[in-house]
Amino acid sequence: MMINKYLFLFITLCTMVFASASSAAGIERKGVEWILDTGVVRKVVRLEAGRLMLASFRTEASGHECVAATQPSPEFRLSVDGAVITGMTGGWTLVSNQVRQLSPGQWQLDLKLRREAIEVEKHYVAYADTPIIREWLTITNVGGKAAKIEDPCFLAANLLTAEAEDLDLSYFTGGANY
Repeated sequence: MMINKYLFLFITLCTMVFASASSAAGIERKGVEWILDTGVVRKVVRLEAGRLMLASFRTEASGHECVAATQPSPEFRLSVDGAVITGMTGGWTLVSNQVRQLSPGQWQLDLKLRREAIEVEKHYVAYADTPIIREWLTITNVGGKAAKIEDPCFLAANLLTAEAEDLDLSYFTGGANY
Protein backbone atom coordinates (compact mmCIF):
# COMPACT_ATOMS: atom_id res chain seq x y z
CA MET A 1 0.00 0.00 0.00
CA MET A 2 2.86 2.35 0.86
CA ILE A 3 4.47 1.80 -2.59
CA ASN A 4 1.20 2.69 -4.36
CA LYS A 5 0.93 5.87 -2.28
CA TYR A 6 4.45 7.01 -3.26
CA LEU A 7 3.91 5.98 -6.90
CA PHE A 8 0.73 8.07 -7.00
CA LEU A 9 2.56 11.03 -5.44
CA PHE A 10 5.43 10.68 -7.96
CA ILE A 11 3.04 10.55 -10.94
CA THR A 12 1.12 13.56 -9.62
CA LEU A 13 4.32 15.61 -9.22
CA CYS A 14 5.55 14.66 -12.70
CA THR A 15 2.21 15.64 -14.20
CA MET A 16 2.32 19.01 -12.41
CA VAL A 17 5.86 19.72 -13.66
CA PHE A 18 5.07 18.83 -17.28
CA ALA A 19 1.74 20.65 -17.19
CA SER A 20 3.37 23.83 -15.90
CA ALA A 21 6.06 23.69 -18.62
CA SER A 22 3.45 23.16 -21.34
CA SER A 23 1.12 25.89 -20.14
CA ALA A 24 3.51 28.56 -21.45
CA ALA A 25 3.87 26.79 -24.78
CA GLY A 26 1.89 27.92 -27.80
CA ILE A 27 1.75 30.54 -30.54
CA GLU A 28 0.27 34.00 -30.20
CA ARG A 29 0.13 37.20 -32.21
CA LYS A 30 0.93 40.56 -30.63
CA GLY A 31 0.55 43.37 -33.16
CA VAL A 32 3.18 42.86 -35.88
CA GLU A 33 4.84 39.95 -34.04
CA TRP A 34 4.14 36.25 -33.74
CA ILE A 35 5.57 34.50 -30.68
CA LEU A 36 6.29 30.78 -30.98
CA ASP A 37 6.97 29.34 -27.54
CA THR A 38 7.69 25.67 -26.91
CA GLY A 39 8.47 26.13 -23.23
CA VAL A 40 12.12 25.36 -24.06
CA VAL A 41 12.81 27.91 -26.81
CA ARG A 42 11.01 31.11 -27.82
CA LYS A 43 11.07 32.49 -31.36
CA VAL A 44 9.64 35.89 -32.33
CA VAL A 45 8.91 36.66 -35.99
CA ARG A 46 8.09 40.25 -36.97
CA LEU A 47 6.52 41.81 -40.08
CA GLU A 48 7.55 45.46 -40.00
CA ALA A 49 7.61 48.00 -42.84
CA GLY A 50 6.99 45.21 -45.36
CA ARG A 51 9.90 43.10 -44.09
CA LEU A 52 9.58 39.68 -42.45
CA MET A 53 12.38 39.01 -39.98
CA LEU A 54 13.46 36.88 -37.08
CA ALA A 55 13.32 39.35 -34.20
CA SER A 56 14.34 37.03 -31.36
CA PHE A 57 15.30 33.46 -30.64
CA ARG A 58 16.18 32.53 -27.08
CA THR A 59 16.39 29.58 -24.77
CA GLU A 60 13.96 29.74 -21.88
CA ALA A 61 16.21 28.06 -19.28
CA SER A 62 19.14 30.47 -19.66
CA GLY A 63 17.37 33.41 -21.30
CA HIS A 64 20.27 33.53 -23.78
CA GLU A 65 19.38 35.58 -26.89
CA CYS A 66 20.65 33.98 -30.10
CA VAL A 67 19.77 36.75 -32.58
CA ALA A 68 22.37 39.43 -33.15
CA ALA A 69 20.66 42.83 -33.07
CA THR A 70 23.11 44.14 -35.70
CA GLN A 71 22.35 41.40 -38.24
CA PRO A 72 18.64 40.91 -38.91
CA SER A 73 17.55 37.53 -40.24
CA PRO A 74 15.28 37.37 -43.29
CA GLU A 75 13.30 34.16 -42.42
CA PHE A 76 13.39 33.00 -46.08
CA ARG A 77 15.16 33.54 -49.39
CA LEU A 78 14.47 32.67 -53.03
CA SER A 79 15.37 33.78 -56.53
CA VAL A 80 12.65 34.98 -58.91
CA ASP A 81 13.72 35.46 -62.53
CA GLY A 82 17.32 35.82 -61.38
CA ALA A 83 16.65 38.39 -58.63
CA VAL A 84 17.27 37.33 -55.04
CA ILE A 85 14.33 38.13 -52.78
CA THR A 86 14.29 37.62 -49.02
CA GLY A 87 11.93 38.35 -46.16
CA MET A 88 14.05 41.46 -45.54
CA THR A 89 13.82 42.72 -49.15
CA GLY A 90 10.71 44.71 -48.30
CA GLY A 91 7.43 45.20 -50.10
CA TRP A 92 5.73 42.22 -48.44
CA THR A 93 2.11 42.53 -47.36
CA LEU A 94 0.31 40.18 -45.04
CA VAL A 95 -2.39 38.20 -46.87
CA SER A 96 -3.37 35.97 -43.96
CA ASN A 97 -2.17 34.42 -40.74
CA GLN A 98 -3.65 31.42 -39.01
CA VAL A 99 -2.77 29.82 -35.69
CA ARG A 100 -4.25 26.46 -34.78
CA GLN A 101 -3.64 23.67 -32.37
CA LEU A 102 -2.92 20.44 -34.24
CA SER A 103 -2.99 18.19 -31.17
CA PRO A 104 -2.13 18.59 -27.50
CA GLY A 105 1.34 20.16 -27.40
CA GLN A 106 1.49 21.03 -31.12
CA TRP A 107 0.61 24.42 -32.62
CA GLN A 108 0.89 25.58 -36.22
CA LEU A 109 1.30 29.10 -37.61
CA ASP A 110 0.78 29.81 -41.31
CA LEU A 111 1.90 33.28 -42.46
CA LYS A 112 0.95 34.13 -46.04
CA LEU A 113 2.73 37.13 -47.58
CA ARG A 114 2.58 38.68 -51.05
CA ARG A 115 5.10 40.76 -52.97
CA GLU A 116 4.08 41.62 -56.53
CA ALA A 117 3.21 38.31 -58.26
CA ILE A 118 4.80 36.04 -55.64
CA GLU A 119 3.04 34.64 -52.61
CA VAL A 120 5.13 33.02 -49.89
CA GLU A 121 3.51 31.07 -47.10
CA LYS A 122 5.84 30.36 -44.17
CA HIS A 123 4.69 27.48 -41.98
CA TYR A 124 5.80 26.80 -38.41
CA VAL A 125 4.91 23.97 -36.04
CA ALA A 126 5.94 24.39 -32.38
CA TYR A 127 6.25 21.27 -30.23
CA ALA A 128 5.72 21.80 -26.50
CA ASP A 129 8.48 20.88 -24.05
CA THR A 130 11.06 20.45 -26.85
CA PRO A 131 13.48 22.81 -28.58
CA ILE A 132 11.83 21.94 -31.92
CA ILE A 133 10.05 24.41 -34.21
CA ARG A 134 9.50 22.83 -37.62
CA GLU A 135 9.47 25.21 -40.60
CA TRP A 136 8.78 25.04 -44.34
CA LEU A 137 7.72 27.27 -47.25
CA THR A 138 5.04 27.23 -49.91
CA ILE A 139 5.75 29.52 -52.87
CA THR A 140 3.03 30.43 -55.39
CA ASN A 141 3.16 32.53 -58.53
CA VAL A 142 -0.14 34.44 -58.44
CA GLY A 143 0.72 36.61 -61.48
CA GLY A 144 -0.47 36.22 -65.03
CA LYS A 145 2.93 35.26 -66.50
CA ALA A 146 5.47 32.53 -65.84
CA ALA A 147 8.30 33.18 -63.40
CA LYS A 148 11.47 31.18 -62.82
CA ILE A 149 11.72 30.43 -59.09
CA GLU A 150 15.04 29.00 -57.93
CA ASP A 151 17.03 28.31 -54.78
CA PRO A 152 14.23 28.48 -52.19
CA CYS A 153 15.53 28.61 -48.64
CA PHE A 154 13.05 28.35 -45.77
CA LEU A 155 15.64 28.67 -43.01
CA ALA A 156 17.70 31.86 -43.30
CA ALA A 157 18.90 33.05 -39.92
CA ASN A 158 21.88 34.97 -38.52
CA LEU A 159 22.33 33.46 -35.09
CA LEU A 160 25.10 33.78 -32.51
CA THR A 161 27.48 35.45 -34.94
CA ALA A 162 29.81 36.59 -32.15
CA GLU A 163 30.00 33.03 -30.78
CA ALA A 164 30.23 31.15 -34.10
CA GLU A 165 33.67 29.63 -33.44
CA ASP A 166 32.39 27.86 -30.31
CA LEU A 167 29.38 26.21 -31.98
CA ASP A 168 28.65 22.80 -33.43
CA LEU A 169 25.76 22.58 -35.89
CA SER A 170 23.66 19.44 -35.94
CA TYR A 171 20.61 18.92 -38.12
CA PHE A 172 18.46 16.18 -39.48
CA THR A 173 16.42 15.77 -42.61
CA GLY A 174 14.38 12.98 -44.09
CA GLY A 175 13.18 11.50 -47.32
CA ALA A 176 16.50 11.05 -49.10
CA ASN A 177 19.52 8.84 -48.88
CA TYR A 178 22.66 10.95 -49.33
